[in-house]
Amino acid sequence: MDKYKFDISIIIPVYNNEQYIDDCMHSIMKQTFNLNRIQVIMINDGSKDQSLTIMNKYKSKNVLIIDKANTGVSDTRNVGMEKAEGKYILFLDSDDTLSENACKELFNFFEKHYEEIDVVTYPIVYNINGKFKDHTRYKNLYTAGTGIYDLNKDYNLIQTTINIFIKNQFKDNLMFETKQNFSEDERFATELVMRKKRIGYCKEAIYYYRRHHEAATHTIINAYYSFETITSYYENLFQKYEENGVVPRYIQFLYLNNIRWRLKQDALYPYHYEKKDYERAIKRIKKLLQKVDVETVLLVPCSKFHKFYILKLKNEIFSLEIDKGRNYKILCNENIVDEDSAIKSIVNRFKIKDHQIVLHGNLQTLIFELEAPKIYFTGMNRNNEKITKEVATYITNHSYYECNTKTNTIYGYKLAIDLDSMKEFTLYAKIHNQIIPIYFGFNRFSSRKIYQSNIRVAYSNKKFVVTKNSIYFKIKDAIKNIYTYILKDNKILLYRFLAKIYIKKQKIWLYTDKNEVLDNAYMQFKHDILKKDHVKRYYIYNEPFDNIKDNFSKAEFKNLIKFGSLKHKILFLRCDKILSSFVDLQAYCPFETKIKPYTDMMQYEFIYLQYGILHAHLIKKYAKEFTQIDKFVISSDFEKQNLISKYNYDKDDFIKSGMPRMGLDPISKESKKNKILYAPSWRQYLIGNLNNKKILKKNVFLQSNYFKEIYNFLHSKKLQEFLNHEGYQLDFRLHPVFKDYADLFELKNIKNIHINYNKIFLREYKIFITDFSSLQFDFAQLKIPILYFVPDMVEFKAGLHLYRELDLKYEDAFGKLCLNHFDLLQELKRVDKNQCKVDNKYLNRMNKFFFNIQNPCDKIYDVLIKEK
Repeated sequence: MDKYKFDISIIIPVYNNEQYIDDCMHSIMKQTFNLNRIQVIMINDGSKDQSLTIMNKYKSKNVLIIDKANTGVSDTRNVGMEKAEGKYILFLDSDDTLSENACKELFNFFEKHYEEIDVVTYPIVYNINGKFKDHTRYKNLYTAGTGIYDLNKDYNLIQTTINIFIKNQFKDNLMFETKQNFSEDERFATELVMRKKRIGYCKEAIYYYRRHHEAATHTIINAYYSFETITSYYENLFQKYEENGVVPRYIQFLYLNNIRWRLKQDALYPYHYEKKDYERAIKRIKKLLQKVDVETVLLVPCSKFHKFYILKLKNEIFSLEIDKGRNYKILCNENIVDEDSAIKSIVNRFKIKDHQIVLHGNLQTLIFELEAPKIYFTGMNRNNEKITKEVATYITNHSYYECNTKTNTIYGYKLAIDLDSMKEFTLYAKIHNQIIPIYFGFNRFSSRKIYQSNIRVAYSNKKFVVTKNSIYFKIKDAIKNIYTYILKDNKILLYRFLAKIYIKKQKIWLYTDKNEVLDNAYMQFKHDILKKDHVKRYYIYNEPFDNIKDNFSKAEFKNLIKFGSLKHKILFLRCDKILSSFVDLQAYCPFETKIKPYTDMMQYEFIYLQYGILHAHLIKKYAKEFTQIDKFVISSDFEKQNLISKYNYDKDDFIKSGMPRMGLDPISKESKKNKILYAPSWRQYLIGNLNNKKILKKNVFLQSNYFKEIYNFLHSKKLQEFLNHEGYQLDFRLHPVFKDYADLFELKNIKNIHINYNKIFLREYKIFITDFSSLQFDFAQLKIPILYFVPDMVEFKAGLHLYRELDLKYEDAFGKLCLNHFDLLQELKRVDKNQCKVDNKYLNRMNKFFFNIQNPCDKIYDVLIKEK
């Protein structure tokens, strides 16, 4: 014991974490272990906040405070290890904490097994805003509990995080690789555990990992930042441990784990690379996968669809077997990839419309990766005659399985079944002349039971049954609901009960926009409320009433409903139509995402008015399979073709009217002023997110190409000269998400540039500048010149925003694309010199783009009111 001054050295790197240091240190001070035997080494890595001041409060003979310039977390930990005088080293980040018994349990465990292992790990529990969640690795994989695990056998127990307890070997300590900015914890732990290929696990200790907005939404994992570093790291790792052409399965599993989570987070592929570089990158991934065993792939904790995708990347061969009992197996090198006795179908849409049962679903099976689908509808009609017919299938957007990469080929079907003709029905598949049954699950928008008047359609015993909704079924369903929800949430039963007893004298239509927005739903409501047609209409608002009351007449006040109120919830469950400018469930549903308990009561038609023409590639958000959209309001043939070909809508799903706000009077010369509007959109990678609330990332924003190029443009002397000489005012309007960044552009003292967040009148402007804001379509309709300015095109293509491509490509849009502020200024001057006339090429596109509808509100109303 004389060799060691302390039993444990805790190394804590600190960088701008002033708000969490006290919690971190208090968790150490509460340890049940002898505190005199614990050394704490806190290293300030060049923090710019009050972190060092807070750290110095804890300085003592056992707490060493080191202050140094910023060099990164790996070098900072190395500095700590050089000062460590304990027998063991524990790493703790300054925003994390330990369970009170952690040091005691870890020390005692290692003392018992000192010669057997070099590393002990212990459970991570996520601290998400005060709520705790177990890490799946420790919850599901260390099944034998506390003990020693052989990584030749348990090779899936990969250690990628810093919750480790290690021997202090002083000058012989392994150090962190300071040149690696990604997976540095994994690299450090891997080199240690591979020495003995064993790891200790102490179940009794806990590492509490804090998930806050900087940790939860950082974009540094994107391939834009990490592809070269991470790929080189794994290439070197494979080479280092490969023996006789075989890579240890522990190392294989490390790489597969990286593939798994990067695929789901759209961070695997370097989409920003040019074609040849991108192809070379894919070859590097595939080359690594060639050294990975099929058996290892099949143990990865991910869906069978992603396992199949990874095996396809490896160019593996698959086969299909079906036995006489109609059980099927999909094999790869004699390994079972998937097996079952039935095919699962997820129902995306199940409702009654126009006296037909509408049933849409997708077939979640790997069989149809190998065989063309043959699906059959079968059932019994009212005359007790059996009916069987083949069902047409199509490739659905579920092929982007749980990610934004097309990983699989998943087929779907759309059925419309006459409500009066069938008593019961189901689907089955036929493969190799064998019948494979299909069973059904239901997505969050679909219920196992639907009703219309006295008709009940329910899925039970693997088939759909159509019956009268008798007293027996009403009582049975009510009892089941009480049994289901009484223990979960009594409010669910209350809302259901109140909705059922609500006396509905008229049809009910709800209109909704979003926070701080009065958009297309507002305009349609103002139009429709004047109609005398036996429809009760309500506008749903989500702001303080005083903020919006001036936009409504006093007579309309009684038709305004607060979002999320009790009345909103009751009307939502009884309404016939919802007209919304936004497709997000949280925008129009008073229960927000907790909609499943009410799906059997929801029979409304959802009309998506749009808040801007869909031109960004957002399959997961807008594809028919993922939304409730029944009618999609469109303004152009481009949208119609795009939504049919990419988003799987049908030609009857559209209202070809244009958005309500596009019913503007034609532009007149008198309405124009010498004004330019510059309205760039926001970027996901430049804003944080905590509990669905946007959080500023000021330092990241200031360092971005987005900010620098826009700043340089707005502060350009040549721009000032141009504006002054031509007498222009430039209104700068950041997206509302970026509103709090506006002051960073330092525009208060620039004469002809104004930050404008007031209501804008589009017809006042002579030129519009944007990147991909949907406002471009409003300006295109008004035949106003448009310039596109994307200063971060590489980052955009990499997928750092919500999307990485546009459905309406720049080369097919309404103006010239500029990638830097120099080109933008030149183009701005050129447009001005041309008397702010739209170039013929772009004018022709503007003229041909839109439907010729004079009053969109009239058209939308006429279509909806005529529906049965």
